[in-house]
Amino acid sequence: MVDILKDNAVLIISVVAYFTGIAGFVVAFQQLRSNAQTNTALFWLNLRSMFDGHEDVHRSLQTDMSWRDVDRDVSDAEAIAIVAYMGMFELVYKMLKRKLIDWSTFKDVFGYRVLLIMNSPVIVKSTLVDNGRWWLTFRQLATDLGHQVPDRSDHNLDRTSLGFPAGWGRAAVEKLPRQTPGRA
Repeated sequence: MVDILKDNAVLIISVVAYFTGIAGFVVAFQQLRSNAQTNTALFWLNLRSMFDGHEDVHRSLQTDMSWRDVDRDVSDAEAIAIVAYMGMFELVYKMLKRKLIDWSTFKDVFGYRVLLIMNSPVIVKSTLVDNGRWWLTFRQLATDLGHQVPDRSDHNLDRTSLGFPAGWGRAAVEKLPRQTPGRA
């Protein structure tokens, strides 16, 4: 009789341990999923904050109708800001391609910003057409969002523009003080 009780006790303890292990696994899985959702939300908020650094360009493209004029005069400061803004989109596109962020949320939250850029003939011509070799990633992003991206015209040009259209910020970049190695 004692042997039967010992066998039943071992069986009961084994069953309890089994269900405790399953319960622990379920709780851990739910916690991991909750953490992943929280991290995703934090990522989108951080990305939004990073785009806030380009808010002047964004607002200008939204409200200043002169961006729709192909002959618009673009200051050096505007050119540098636009190049940085478009570069931010290229970085995000790389994350999209690696599936680090989801395409649907990006299109819902940021897609219209690419539309604002694509609606500016002066930006499209000066960057994506005249200097398209430097903007292959942005060109692909715009294409993937359904925009018609004009053909490049820079196939036979040398690589001297650093991605800036002629006269677009080049003078300001060339005037930057040279850094001596080892000095900040």
